[in-house]
Amino acid sequence: MYSMTYLQNEGSFMAGALAALVTTSTELKGANPEKVIGIIGGMDIPIINDFKAGYKQGAKYVDPAITVVASYVGDFANAPKGKELALAQYNSQKVDIAFNVAGGAGLGLLEAGNSLGKYSIGVDSNQNGLYPGSILTSMGRGLHDLACRWCGH
Repeated sequence: MYSMTYLQNEGSFMAGALAALVTTSTELKGANPEKVIGIIGGMDIPIINDFKAGYKQGAKYVDPAITVVASYVGDFANAPKGKELALAQYNSQKVDIAFNVAGGAGLGLLEAGNSLGKYSIGVDSNQNGLYPGSILTSMGRGLHDLACRWCGH
């Protein structure tokens, strides 16, 4: 057993950097040529906006031309609304990868990304197994695992 702590904006920076690499990739089937990434938060509150700030900074670090589209569910439980917001980002706003910072409501985002052949980033726990190939990593343990694969830790 181990324990780790992290600041949400720091982990989100890494998630944003990954999202920027995905949205500009020519190798990933679900990526489009638009430099637009998404984030769906549970509520418009300081801690969720700290996630958003880190995500945006990480994306802009990789490519300053990236646009970040943000939506808020209004709670952390309404997965159908999370899915509806994600479908709008993917279908209407040219997003090809979105970050879940909406807790249980974000499960709708993950489902939407998978159903459209787009990508998502999970949060809080390793959500990668929910939709393998669609959820590229999760901020928290999943992002740590991805970073460790790159650095060999």
